[in-house]
Amino acid sequence: MPNGLAALVDSQAVKRIQKERHDALSQKEKHEMEQAAVKKNLAKSTLFFQKRANEKGSLFAAVTVEEILAALEQKGFRTLSKSMITGLPLKSVGKHVVYVQCGREAIAVQVTIQAS
Repeated sequence: MPNGLAALVDSQAVKRIQKERHDALSQKEKHEMEQAAVKKNLAKSTLFFQKRANEKGSLFAAVTVEEILAALEQKGFRTLSKSMITGLPLKSVGKHVVYVQCGREAIAVQVTIQAS
C-alpha cells in the first residue's frame, strides 16, 4: 500500500500480529504480578517515628507526607509521590493508618509514633 497504512494479509503478517499480541499480554501479566507484589509488601509495611511530644501526646511537629515518603523509600518503594498518600498530617503519639493509592486501590500502611 502506498502510505504504509494498510498491508496485505499473508501468513507471515498473521504470525507477526499473533506474536505481538502474545508479547503484549505476557508483558501486561508480568506488570500486574509486579503490582500485586508491591501492594502486598506495602500492606505489610509498618513505619516507626520518634517525635517530640507534650505530656498529652500531641506532637510539637506533625509527621508529614515527606517523612512518610522518605520512610517508604528506605523500605524500597521508590515510585511513590506525594499525591498518592492520604490520611496526613499525623499530630499525636500512637498508632495510625495512612493510605497509599495504588491504581484504583488504597493500601493501608501502619504508622507508629513514639514520644522521644
